[in-house]
Amino acid sequence: MMREEQENDLRYLVQTGTVTAASGNQVRVKFPDTEIPSGWLTVLRAPPSVVVEDASGGSGEAAFASHSHGTRTSPWTPQVNDRVLVLYLPVPGGDGFVLGGI
Repeated sequence: MMREEQENDLRYLVQTGTVTAASGNQVRVKFPDTEIPSGWLTVLRAPPSVVVEDASGGSGEAAFASHSHGTRTSPWTPQVNDRVLVLYLPVPGGDGFVLGGI
């Protein structure tokens, strides 16, 4: 289906797809019904994700006295092959946005 026809069809306003390229806060997405990737779509801001790094410890209360985990927070950004939810604005040539991961 041509992009112009899709703009007039509400079924194409919200879609799921797979990220094919990522650069900063923009990605390109391939949708199941086409082999052509989207244009660059802006990723909406997302709450930071927390990653726990290198857990160590032992058993028993005494062993946990020096037990700690390193953590880091970073904004969520989709990577190639991630599945995402996309919203297009309902106007001709409307921009598209990645709402989040699936």
